[in-house]
This record gives sequence, structure tokens and C-alpha cells, in this order.
Amino acid sequence: MIALLAAVAAAAAPTCASNQLTLHYKGFEGAAGTGYELFRLVPRRGLTCRLGGYPGVALLDSRGRTVIHVARYHDDLHPLRTLTFSRRKPARFDVRHPNADPRTGRRCSHRVASVRVIPPNATRALTWHFRRPLHLCTKGARVTPVGRRY
Repeated sequence: MIALLAAVAAAAAPTCASNQLTLHYKGFEGAAGTGYELFRLVPRRGLTCRLGGYPGVALLDSRGRTVIHVARYHDDLHPLRTLTFSRRKPARFDVRHPNADPRTGRRCSHRVASVRVIPPNATRALTWHFRRPLHLCTKGARVTPVGRRY
């Protein structure tokens, strides 16, 4: 009975709109030459809503110009699902990128000052400004679909 009520509540949740969400940057992780920038889309307090699919992501320079448009990343560990999120259980996604230029092995030279994210099925962008610029390569950046944890 409880499982049935939970399923009905999840189905009844509306789709998340950009103005109902806040973008949070949760930091960096990395392994084997790949960096992971971790992000959360957090619904407003008291709101439960649904998201599914890929966010649109652009990495911007200090003047707000797009320096890297991030492609989609798909594998069996990150299936496309529509899930219900709340403030306590936010939507998570990450931007994966090479830690160094694959041709030279040197640190990537493009300075990224902020990120612009359009949540799945939304039209309005959310922006996060980094405290210190990130150094990223123009090629190889990929975004995962929104999910519970990565």
C-alpha cells in the first residue's frame, strides 16, 4: 500500500521549471586523467518536481562568452530516467572533461569563469560563477543525464 502511494505521488509531481530550481556547484573529483565537475539542481523548499534527460551546459569565459559547449555523455551506468526530486534529494549531474590536453599532456588552457545550465525540458538558463577560473580543454567535455547520485 505504501509503495502504491509513493508511486502515485511521484507520478503527480509536476515537471521542474528553471525558476523553481537553484544551481549548485559541489566541487571537483578526478581519476585516470578525467576531471568531474559535480553539480546539483535543487528545487525550492517545499517543492517536489520531476526531471529527466540531459541538461544543456555551456562553459563561459569571464566576459560571458561560450568557450566550450558540452556534449552529452551516455553509458550503461547513467541511464535516462525521469525521477522525482526535492530539496533533500536534488537532481545531480556532472561535467566530465580531460585533465590535460591529449596532444601535449599539458594543462588545458581555456579559462572557464562560469557555467550556464538549462535544466532538461526547460528554456531558461541558470548560471554559476566559479570562485576561481577552471582550466579546461575545448574538446572532450561531456555532461551526464540528471540522476540521483554519480
